[in-house]
Amino acid sequence: MGAPETKIRAAFVTKLQAFPSLPSVAWENISFTPTAGTTYLAPFLLPGEPIQAELGVAGQNRHTGIYQISIYAPAGKGVSAINTLRDGLVDHFKRGTLLTYDGITVQVQKAWPGPMLQETDWIHIPITIRYR
Repeated sequence: MGAPETKIRAAFVTKLQAFPSLPSVAWENISFTPTAGTTYLAPFLLPGEPIQAELGVAGQNRHTGIYQISIYAPAGKGVSAINTLRDGLVDHFKRGTLLTYDGITVQVQKAWPGPMLQETDWIHIPITIRYR
């Protein structure tokens, strides 16, 4: 079957790329320099420990984990735009969403935003998407 995390990541990337009005994205392990004053996203796959789902050596495992999308928006410009983006991303990955890629199906168990964090030049909101 190959590396399941590779396919899981690809399923999430494909879904994220389909988000309307997608801002710039700092993809994992690809050089990225944020543009001052411009909102961007930073997604990361955080795989969990596989769980035995079937008996036997050839039995399949259930893969669980978190796909986290961090929103970074320029500080000092209010929260309306970042809240709209936050709500849109949570809805885009709402509970029950099925992502299919190369023979695997990933089910979103739930998605929720974390607290808004104020940094010097940026406002940061992490969005957690739990999957299996």
